Amino acid sequence: EKSIQDIGNIFVSFDRLSLNNLCNIFKVLNMPNKISIFNILKRYDCTLNFEDLHTFESNFFRIVGIRNAVYHNNSLEILTRFYNFKNGELRNSSDQKKYRNLIKKLNV
Repeated sequence: EKSIQDIGNIFVSFDRLSLNNLCNIFKVLNMPNKISIFNILKRYDCTLNFEDLHTFESNFFRIVGIRNAVYHNNSLEILTRFYNFKNGELRNSSDQKKYRNLIKKLNV
């Protein structure tokens, strides 16, 4: 709270947050705030054509992973296939499909 006061503007503060931090903040908001934010995002076509809040929210954390993989030049195939590539743990086929569909929506 003190940091926000030092910055002087809540919008500047949010601009400084990572996508992962924004995702975490969104998760802990109460439902009316989530709905309000989601509706604003829909107005600006920023929901990747997800029409309901639940589907959007359940995909938000995947967007963070995809963004990080692209930004750090990591393999989207590894992200899609492996839950934990160091241990060789594969994602289940349903989760892999969700990642692939989201990557297509993002046109990555």
